[in-house]
Amino acid sequence: MIDPVRYVLDLNALPPLTEAQKVELHALSQMPGSDIDCSDIPPLDETFWQNAVANPFLLPD
Repeated sequence: MIDPVRYVLDLNALPPLTEAQKVELHALSQMPGSDIDCSDIPPLDETFWQNAVANPFLLPD
């Protein structure tokens, strides 16, 4: 059995974005939501909702 690869990311010391990443993020931010392909996301059926629980960390406004 192969061990999974683990990577720990320090959220307080993120690596800087490359110029290519900045360009891609800018292009994505300009894209309308209707152009985003979500066809690979399965629909949520009754089984999902039967097992759903409220977020215990959600604080009311």
